[in-house]
Amino acid sequence: LALAMAAYGSFLRGEYEAARAMAERAESVESASEAPPSGMAQRTLANTHSLMGDLDSLDAACARQLGIATESGRPAAVAHAAYFYSVASSSMGRPGRAVELADMAATAARESASPTALAGAEYAVAFHLAVDDPVESRRHALRCDDLAQSVDNRWMSAFALGLVGSLDLLAGDLGPAARIFADLVDIWYRSGDWSQTWLTLNQSLVALERLGRYEEAALVVGAIRAHASIGAAPSRPEERSAMLASVEATRAALGDEAHDDATRRGAAMALGSVVQLARSGLAG
Repeated sequence: LALAMAAYGSFLRGEYEAARAMAERAESVESASEAPPSGMAQRTLANTHSLMGDLDSLDAACARQLGIATESGRPAAVAHAAYFYSVASSSMGRPGRAVELADMAATAARESASPTALAGAEYAVAFHLAVDDPVESRRHALRCDDLAQSVDNRWMSAFALGLVGSLDLLAGDLGPAARIFADLVDIWYRSGDWSQTWLTLNQSLVALERLGRYEEAALVVGAIRAHASIGAAPSRPEERSAMLASVEATRAALGDEAHDDATRRGAAMALGSVVQLARSGLAG
């Protein structure tokens, strides 16, 4: 467990190769131990594969995490693993599996009576519905936020608000979306969760491009490519397409030479500087 926790800490700091190696080592140690696995190694691997864009490995790690949670007999553990797997399935373009897992998360969450577990189940539904039924998706996202705030779970609350921002972006409401992303990228960075910072910068990239802030968008592209990946999960296929389209639109607006120069400079920037740059651009 200690090794798995250390691996998760590396993941939060954006050290994905180190996180994956430690988590794989933790799995190996667990398999040779008589103690039941905690699921933390699998959670770390799922998160790491997600950010690195390795969707096949993401699916396998999620399945192992859910299996461990089910064997534990703890409803809250099942709720978390199922919610996580549901969001991952939506990211992988598997809507049927996403719905099945969201239902499993909701059932386990009700059994656990944990507001955090219930919030996760609401988020899974909101994430799945974002494209086909954005109104209902927003309702579930706001319900997730309410549940999270009832127990001061700022992490889950920020997740919910990020989804609201993506719904605003999907609807063309750039002002509200930009304000949400400007707040969230700062929250994640100050909390020390660099992985969520990179995910929010992916969303910010689209807002920056659509606001006409092409220089800032190109700098963010360079930074993301140097440390994470464009369109990394958890993002729905439609979101991923929008992110990639914004990269191309930014190149077209700046021209190849200026775009490549900006991405090179972005790749060399410290994360704190990238966050401040993005916030400034989103503020207009």
